[in-house]
Amino acid sequence: MGPGICLVIAGNSPRDFEYKKRVLEEIIKETGATSLKAVEEGDVHDAFIWRFIRVTASIRETMRATGVFGGEVFGTDSYRIMRNAVQHSRIDKKDLIDRGLVLPDNTDPFITSLEQGQLTHSEVLLRWKPDPEVAQAAMEYVQKANEATVKGHHGLPHHLWSDAMHDFFGPHACNYTYWLRKIKKLYDPNGVSESSHHISAKD
Repeated sequence: MGPGICLVIAGNSPRDFEYKKRVLEEIIKETGATSLKAVEEGDVHDAFIWRFIRVTASIRETMRATGVFGGEVFGTDSYRIMRNAVQHSRIDKKDLIDRGLVLPDNTDPFITSLEQGQLTHSEVLLRWKPDPEVAQAAMEYVQKANEATVKGHHGLPHHLWSDAMHDFFGPHACNYTYWLRKIKKLYDPNGVSESSHHISAKD
């Protein structure tokens, strides 16, 4: 048996959905793929549907109108921590809306359960236009979220890309950057791997 994938298809109309299903059936036929019946029926099917599409309503209304959206990814932790982490976002997002930088899409910060409810993931979606002023304001918004995360002890967010982000959060999280760079240097002593979206092995 080869690799398995989970594929979710949706349509803008019943006709569009039927067309996409026929295309998928043709792809399955041409590639000799098989369907995993065990996860397509009963309670397992219902659980998959709930987990895979429960938050797409907010994502869809955020990006479908323009095809452009951004988000502030707070992170994944217990419900209480993630709930506290997103409280500032209502005020900060409203400020961006009042300044005309992002559209008033009426989407609230969402918190969705993971790992059978043991963890939750929170995120804020912004519908925006590609513009230098908007990009600058969005980065300021992200920085406010970072500072609120540190001040409120909300854990590490997902968007720790680059040395700058790791250096910002490291001192507030047991100085994990110290041993993470040691590991990086051990496995990549010559620094050949791309590190702009991770961490470098700088001393």
